[in-house]
Amino acid sequence: MIIAALLLLIASAIEYKKDFFTSLGFQRKRINIKSLLIIAPLLAIIIFLFNGYVLMPIITYLTEQSIDYSEFERYKGNLPVILTFLVFVWLSAAFAEEIVFRGYLMKQFTKKDKGKICKFDLVIIQNLVLIISYKPLLR
Repeated sequence: MIIAALLLLIASAIEYKKDFFTSLGFQRKRINIKSLLIIAPLLAIIIFLFNGYVLMPIITYLTEQSIDYSEFERYKGNLPVILTFLVFVWLSAAFAEEIVFRGYLMKQFTKKDKGKICKFDLVIIQNLVLIISYKPLLR
């Protein structure tokens, strides 16, 4: 995923020249201290609590299987490996996915359809593409 994100960064830089960060969805006009220091952490806490206390119990109930964390036992007590793993996961999952699926694909779809498809439909299409990309991991 990181390689795909780097390739798309290069492709966007070639296509959009100086506006390539904007073409990937990066914007500064709506960022302010209130949204960065108050709203974003509150939303993160709400999402974390919803995931832990609502979504995961429902999934556990429906699948009748609890989450198996035994794969992470080998990292216990090894802080440098944990930090390296954490940085890799953040870069690959968060940054790369946002660039590939939210930034680049959204720009390409809106460029191709010339306003015929609403943004909600684009989000559905992008998430379907994201799900398909995870298919090999869901075995």
